[in-house]
Amino acid sequence: MNRISAVTQIDGGQLSRVDVVATLKGALELLRETFPTDIELIEHHPDHSVYLEADPTQLHQLVINLGSNAANAIGNDRGKFDVSLEHKYLSAEELPTGSDLEEGDYIVMHFRDSGRG
Repeated sequence: MNRISAVTQIDGGQLSRVDVVATLKGALELLRETFPTDIELIEHHPDHSVYLEADPTQLHQLVINLGSNAANAIGNDRGKFDVSLEHKYLSAEELPTGSDLEEGDYIVMHFRDSGRG
C-alpha cells in the first residue's frame, strides 16, 4: 500500500490530473503485447474515467513492473494476471494498520497472478 500511495506524492516527479483507467488500460495493452500467449490478462475497471493527482509515469511504471513480476512468477506455465481498479470509500477500519492514510475516497488497485511466490 505504501508504494502505491507514493505514486500520488511529490518525489521528484510531476503531479498532474491523471485518468487512472486510461493509464491502466495503456499499460495493460503494452503487457498484453509482451506476455506469452499462455498468460491470460484479466482486467476489471470502471467504464468511465477516474481521475487522480499523480505522476503518470510512475503509475504506468508500477503497472508494468507488477505485470513483469507476474510473468516471471508464472514462468513457462499457463497462468493468469488479474488486475482490478475501483473507486472506493475506505473507513478507518479498512485502512492498513500503522498507515498515515485517512478515511476517505480512494482508488484501489488489486493485482493477482497465478505464479509461484
